Amino acid sequence: MKLSITNIVTTIGIALLLVSCQAKKAVVTTQPTKQQPAQPTWHTRLTRNAQAIASIDNQTYQAKCSMWAVNDSLTIISVQPMLGIEMFRLEATPKTIVVIDKINHQYVQTDYAEINRFCRPKMKYTLLQEIAVGKGDIPERNQADYTFAALGKTLTLHLAYPATQTDVPINTHQQDVTKYQKQTIAELLK
Repeated sequence: MKLSITNIVTTIGIALLLVSCQAKKAVVTTQPTKQQPAQPTWHTRLTRNAQAIASIDNQTYQAKCSMWAVNDSLTIISVQPMLGIEMFRLEATPKTIVVIDKINHQYVQTDYAEINRFCRPKMKYTLLQEIAVGKGDIPERNQADYTFAALGKTLTLHLAYPATQTDVPINTHQQDVTKYQKQTIAELLK
């Protein structure tokens, strides 16, 4: 399948907006939520086949995502728009973010200070972790809506979470990026 440059740039833009900034969010629950303790009570969380619907500039994109996290350490979001093939991957730690575009064999490695140059309010690792696995202490939560703004664009993201597994073994190996070309955020935004 050959993608047009517009589709590739738009998809990369969605990935960058996803990690860029949070303007506001809304949470939808199917059951009443309980009061949260101060600290999460989980070590690892795994969500397979979450349905993501992203809208940007009057275009809508749908993809399945597998997402997993080690609490306060590592969050991975694998975007699989077709046939379960990973096309984009986001790997975040509390200090760095790597977005890998497997279609074009490119990646961006950056930190939150660099990302926060492009958006307001500032992005935090805890939000990426929440997006990936839902609120760790609210297992009933199965949907979430987020709205992000950056670079004069607005992204609306709706996630439908299937059952999330807690404290299960997960793969914490990060992608080897040596076979990919490193890009800067500025280069991708040209």
